[in-house]
Amino acid sequence: MYSLAHRILKKLNPELSHDLSIKALKLGIYPKITYKNTEILEQTIWGRTFKTPIGLSAGFDKNAEVINPILNLGFSFTELGTVTPLPQKGNTKPRIYRFPAQKALINSLGFNNKGMDVFERNINNSNLKENIDGEALLWASSRISKRPESRKILIVISDGAPVDDSTLSVNNSNYLEKHLKSTIVAIEQKSNIELLAIGIGHNVGQYYNKAITIHDVEELGGIMFEKIETLFN
Repeated sequence: MYSLAHRILKKLNPELSHDLSIKALKLGIYPKITYKNTEILEQTIWGRTFKTPIGLSAGFDKNAEVINPILNLGFSFTELGTVTPLPQKGNTKPRIYRFPAQKALINSLGFNNKGMDVFERNINNSNLKENIDGEALLWASSRISKRPESRKILIVISDGAPVDDSTLSVNNSNYLEKHLKSTIVAIEQKSNIELLAIGIGHNVGQYYNKAITIHDVEELGGIMFEKIETLFN
């Protein structure tokens, strides 16, 4: 399927192909690539470990819209932008040129982008993980475990039990709940991460050792911090 998509994209206007690629990545329509036994390629720079030295340079994801999909494609890191304080239209079209014989492309887009506010919001959203289930906890704990701080606290805010129709269609009805519980046990007992849970109208104490329940989302304001304090006592 992806080879067919590649052939079609090469026939379209280069900038249209780029826009369609961004949309496909946002929709999750791309091959997920995972590496095994990458120790020989690992690079540690400024305290950060990269699985491979291969990254994506700036110019592709100008508005920080597809950070995680790019990393799922196999890149070890990605450079975002270019971004400017206010939105810009960039250079006049056409501004991307293909040279098939040389297997080359020239990018003369300029600084077309949606501005710094959208850019910042997209980065912040990329750090969120939908569905508080075992997969989300593994994702979050993996990120936190790499932090240099000596004390690591992971706060979970949940409004219900883990549900995913596509997963449940091919597994037992309690599959996600069992996976969540086993993940929690692994984090609480086998890592140095303190796991705290807040349930919104939902008893999360059945899953987590340290948990509280609130009954209105508005309590996630000042009252929430008072209740969080009790978790440390």
